[in-house]
Amino acid sequence: MARADVTFTKARAPLVLVVEDEIFLRYVTADYLEECGFAVLQAANADEAVGLLQRNRNVGAVFSDIQMPGSMNGLGLASRPPRRRNGLCLPSPTTWRRSSAGCAR
Repeated sequence: MARADVTFTKARAPLVLVVEDEIFLRYVTADYLEECGFAVLQAANADEAVGLLQRNRNVGAVFSDIQMPGSMNGLGLASRPPRRRNGLCLPSPTTWRRSSAGCAR
């Protein structure tokens, strides 16, 4: 992938949690977000994501699949109230398409 022109520094990179049960899609999505300058955490399902959210209060966005195994799906994860200032953004990686313009913010 082509490297995007980023303005974030490592110390101030926004933290994104990628939740996807398909390992290849999760890795590709995380890699792209890292190229865009974001710090990334990864979870294989919503249950794992809840644990990561509880331990990492500085997550600024969640990028989650909708259909995945476990006790809840992506909609269940999205319905959990955030316990911090920042809201959550929950698009689905399954329907995500990379923009030819690069990393849009």
